[in-house]
Amino acid sequence: ALELGRGVTLEGLRKLAARLQLDVLVLVSGSSQFKRSETQPGGLFAAFSNAANFEARSALTGFTLDVFAGTLLTPITGLGATSPTLLDPTAEAFLTASRQLQVDAFTTAANQLRDALIGSLRQVREQQAEAPTTPAPRPEPSPAEAPSPTASPTPSGTR
Repeated sequence: ALELGRGVTLEGLRKLAARLQLDVLVLVSGSSQFKRSETQPGGLFAAFSNAANFEARSALTGFTLDVFAGTLLTPITGLGATSPTLLDPTAEAFLTASRQLQVDAFTTAANQLRDALIGSLRQVREQQAEAPTTPAPRPEPSPAEAPSPTASPTPSGTR
């Protein structure tokens, strides 16, 4: 993983990817959230307990740069969320359980992002393979390089 600062340009990213000898550079940005769920248990037990439903959410966005073409592909997002889980914030296991919920949400988002990126790259490669290839135009010789119509070959052995 490489952390980039502010002010990085598309050309700077292309140079970085070329230096690392990459065909594709993927930049990932994301956010995570762990909070009390909107749905809470009801009943007498819930009224006299510290336990509450908590949930974790993660969102990751991948920005893909095709290094050779120098184009950004459409951004892709992966989302992950856990179902509301009853946890007691005063319990010893709260930290471990809450961390596991966050990891689960992140893993789901990362897997979804990975699968979508692979599908997107396959689609781009298929489109590139189907595109008709046109030969590069041949440059015309400059007047200095063109043979002169008045020049005649010299016979061998004479000057």
